[in-house]
Amino acid sequence: MSAWESSESVGSGVRRRSRTTRRGAGLLLAVLALLGIGLVAGAVPASAAGNGVTFTAVVNGRSLDSIGSNSPLVLHPDQDLTIAVSITNSTSATVDVRAVRLDGRVLNMSFFNYSTRIDRSIAPGATEQATFAVDISDLGSQATGLLPGRLALLNPNREVITEQSFPVDVKGPLDSAYGVFGIMVALITVLLLGAALARLALGTLPENRWYRATRFAVPGIGLGLTFTFTLSVFRALVPDGNAWLAFVVGGGLIGLAVGFFTPGPGGADDNRRPGTSDDEGQDDQDGPSAYPFTSAGADSPLQLDLRRTLGGDGSTPSNFRESGGGGAVGGPTVRG
Repeated sequence: MSAWESSESVGSGVRRRSRTTRRGAGLLLAVLALLGIGLVAGAVPASAAGNGVTFTAVVNGRSLDSIGSNSPLVLHPDQDLTIAVSITNSTSATVDVRAVRLDGRVLNMSFFNYSTRIDRSIAPGATEQATFAVDISDLGSQATGLLPGRLALLNPNREVITEQSFPVDVKGPLDSAYGVFGIMVALITVLLLGAALARLALGTLPENRWYRATRFAVPGIGLGLTFTFTLSVFRALVPDGNAWLAFVVGGGLIGLAVGFFTPGPGGADDNRRPGTSDDEGQDDQDGPSAYPFTSAGADSPLQLDLRRTLGGDGSTPSNFRESGGGGAVGGPTVRG
């Protein structure tokens, strides 16, 4: 291989390594963006500012203040729900309350939602009451287990005026929408994790560390989601913003770390010289360097080219001898 071919090979290897690093960094940024979206979503306050409008509520004989994580509100799909609200307007303008909405949300996704119109116009400084029943007979097909619940007042544009959050315990079957969603997340996670572990066992993981990190980060996020849904369905945890964020972000970061420090194909890392294989890198340590102008106990390719040009033994070829009379080097010999 000539010096120029060696230089071209090295340059091509550097370009390939640069492209691989950029792609790996892009995948890493995508994973971190997903985690960042979760952080931003979880950082949104659970209740909107009431703007001077407050309310108290009693649900099935229990005030919202008495409902907590240790004593959630139990919802039976075969029993109607009775809600009594008392709304106080402390502003200087009339407030129109069109409806009251009860819903349950996990990961900012709504799994059940019930709205009831009350049509109240509350004058400044006044208080209005409303009592109504909510038919939740289809709740069993929507959710099961512990969920974060919300009771919200809506204006005529169906925007939230104010709301209060509390945990609910839905006595629904596992084949509800919430249960099926959790099972699907678990199955996808098992497939992704199994594929990553199979590639690890076969030694076919990407050579780039960031690629390997993203291979394990996505299953890590899935494990966090699976853990969240499992604890929720078995009524061991209310998956509010703080809880699911801890599991999802923690699982993703653990997956990143595992993938980053996982050995590459054949136990090799990505710190060897760009553009060479493992065998070539070993040969370079024991033999002559592939770079021009250097040698390790033998002539470099450039030195060999110069030796051949000079005639093999370093002497000047006969057709390049200096002509008599101080003529220019390289002229042909003139015979008399």
